[in-house]
Amino acid sequence: MTSTLSAILVLAGAQILIALTCLIMGYRARAGTLERNRWFGMRLSALMHSDTAWKAGHAAIAPALIGLGWFGIPATLGIPALALVAPQDFTVTAGVTLLLLETVVLVMWAWRAEAVARRTR
Repeated sequence: MTSTLSAILVLAGAQILIALTCLIMGYRARAGTLERNRWFGMRLSALMHSDTAWKAGHAAIAPALIGLGWFGIPATLGIPALALVAPQDFTVTAGVTLLLLETVVLVMWAWRAEAVARRTR
């Protein structure tokens, strides 16, 4: 297995992990069952301030998390599929770019969650 192919598989694995995490967080936040904890959720000081702030901040971004998660599932399949029709180096670049864009989107929504949490203190 070449290092490029390994990179493609790692990118696809990271992508599915992000997608599933977003789906779980989003659906639990929307249902109100995402309790404040040390391991799972947005780890921002305003959200950690109280249970109310935690739930309000996560509920505010639940639709975005769910959307990003459902976007990520086909994107995960697209990374290895792209490797079948495009040069592998291009596939790695596209996969890294996709992960960076998702990170930017998550950071933007984290700011939104923090703003909502600050208003509910």
